[in-house]
Amino acid sequence: EAEFVESTDPLASSVGFYSLDYSKPTLLIKFSNVPTNRTNEVIPKMRKVIQKVLDDGPSQFDLVRIHDYIDRGIVKNQKENENSPHLFLPDATLLDKLYGQKKENFKQFVVASQWSAAHRNHNASYWLELMDEIFNKHISVAVEAKPSLKLSTDYTELEEARTKRQIEDLGTEGMEMKKQELEAALKSQILPGNDILTKIPLGDVEKIQFRSLNSYNRTHNPGNLFDFSGIPFKIHIDDVNSKFVTMYVYIDLKGLNIKQRKYLPLLVDLWTTSPMKKNGTVTDIGGVIKRYNKSLLKLEMSQGYSSITIGAQSEIHKLKEGVSFLSDRINYPHFTMKELNTTIGNRLNVRTPGASSIKSSLFDGLYFDNTTFKHYTSHLVQKSFLTKLQKEIKTDVDTVISELYEMIEILAKPERSFLYVAGNAKDLTSNYGSDLLLLGSIFNSSKSEPDLDLSERFELKREHEYRKKDFSNLRHVALGVDSTKSCYLSQSILYNSSDWMSRDVSDTRVLLKYLSDRLYHEVRGKGLTYSISMYLSVSTGRIVLSLSKSSQLADAYKAVREIFQNYIEGETPWDEALAESAKGALIYSWAEKEETVTGLVSQAVRAYTRETDSKYNRYFTKSLANVNTDDLKAAANKLLPEFLLSNSTQTVVVCNKGRIDEVVDDLSKFGMDIKLYDSFEDTF
Repeated sequence: EAEFVESTDPLASSVGFYSLDYSKPTLLIKFSNVPTNRTNEVIPKMRKVIQKVLDDGPSQFDLVRIHDYIDRGIVKNQKENENSPHLFLPDATLLDKLYGQKKENFKQFVVASQWSAAHRNHNASYWLELMDEIFNKHISVAVEAKPSLKLSTDYTELEEARTKRQIEDLGTEGMEMKKQELEAALKSQILPGNDILTKIPLGDVEKIQFRSLNSYNRTHNPGNLFDFSGIPFKIHIDDVNSKFVTMYVYIDLKGLNIKQRKYLPLLVDLWTTSPMKKNGTVTDIGGVIKRYNKSLLKLEMSQGYSSITIGAQSEIHKLKEGVSFLSDRINYPHFTMKELNTTIGNRLNVRTPGASSIKSSLFDGLYFDNTTFKHYTSHLVQKSFLTKLQKEIKTDVDTVISELYEMIEILAKPERSFLYVAGNAKDLTSNYGSDLLLLGSIFNSSKSEPDLDLSERFELKREHEYRKKDFSNLRHVALGVDSTKSCYLSQSILYNSSDWMSRDVSDTRVLLKYLSDRLYHEVRGKGLTYSISMYLSVSTGRIVLSLSKSSQLADAYKAVREIFQNYIEGETPWDEALAESAKGALIYSWAEKEETVTGLVSQAVRAYTRETDSKYNRYFTKSLANVNTDDLKAAANKLLPEFLLSNSTQTVVVCNKGRIDEVVDDLSKFGMDIKLYDSFEDTF
């Protein structure tokens, strides 16, 4: 990866490897986002890098890194077995069923899926011989995947010609016969009757055994277990039964100017992948990786609508080393021309988004204003910004680096931040004291602003607060692209409650599940679209209808409107058995979110950022059982009429360029004034 990604002339944005468990194991190496005019360089360069390691011999081989990798693998196994013990033996059992030929094979499959400290006993020569065996003495196959606009266009033209020829060959009578055959085939489908559903009892939500979870912070500290007085930022600790500690650092992005907002994706990439410089000493990326491997299981950084989130995880007995590394990683990044140029190159090498991603981008651009930080991470904004920046760093790299350091100075402060911790509370206090002072060293500054009340909840500007104030100017848009042969549609109405605990949330989610199932059978079942669903996003404040990979989008949308109309007018009754089925499916899916420790922590931290109780997921799961058909009917009467009005919906349509005009004309018959863009670059 150092040669392909981290060089001044990167050939890929990432290099990953995977082992495929067949009767004879296979190694797969994937090079992502290689420039199309340089794909022929990949295999020769890979072989050159491998051969250099072999030629350098045992004396130059980094055995310490191999040992660190083995140690991390063993800890990873412990984490997986804590998380999902029920998946350990079934995996080996399945492999044995598929590929086992002898009685002893089962044991071999069990051992093969687990790391062993015995691997540490091998010397450098062993690993070099294994590399030579795998890469030089086994047959390999290389697959080159290159996007081709010409091929896509040619295929579309050939398909259109084939369809036209087939229609001509069939003639009027033949077409009518095929139509009747298709209709007969669709009518012949027999779905399971309600008697099948009623035989499956709905689970009792009160009998669900959720994992233990208890919360601690400055205003809720049972038994005064923790002393938060020495920690200079807002903090929340969830007590979970785990041998590992998970931490999330949230940094509020408010106050950044437009240029700094455009820098954010680049900064996020650089911040956790660059060398470090502390007290005048530079640690190269190799040294950084070695230290990371010894202290943390995971370190990742991401950008949301209003914040940067840094996630880290360590074994509880390595928390001190983990926090120390996390602190240095945040406070002492070292940016150089090499890292800057490589990261910009990798970001610009990312291919143009596909139809589904373009639809999502347009959907957000139509709904949100341009003050959300996500706006500046979009493909179009970043492509323009980074192209200019790539030229700028050739003449004035020092200014760019200074601006990045200035952003870190602005952001890496206690008063902007919030720390979420999940781990075994008793183990935390017994190992590190009730004051957990080691956590207070995450930022260089040990004090917050004097007027900041650390006992108040940490609050970010939420997604729905970024939506546009006025939607009257533009509500429906469409775009034709070459990268798809089918159509995509997303349509939304406003959901004006941000109260996650509201009873209306349960009613609405069951309604949308009920309708999604009906749409799946009655619209997808007719072959009008490949995928169709409805969902609620309390975070963004909208309810969404989504159709993907539709071959007959206008007909599919018409069928959806007819289904909605029939429910509104009472022509289609609300079925008790189907309502129970929808409830049951949601109860199982929401309860399953806490199946693992990782899932439990994920739900708890999301609950905090949504300004709800840490146990929100289980409260909501139980509330679903109280929804009945009368609730569905009331919710439907309130929401479904909105989907039939062009002045209360927002719509995005993405189709193949050759079909988009026809599709827009057909959809316009439903009262939508659709703006058709000429290109992706002309949009938001």
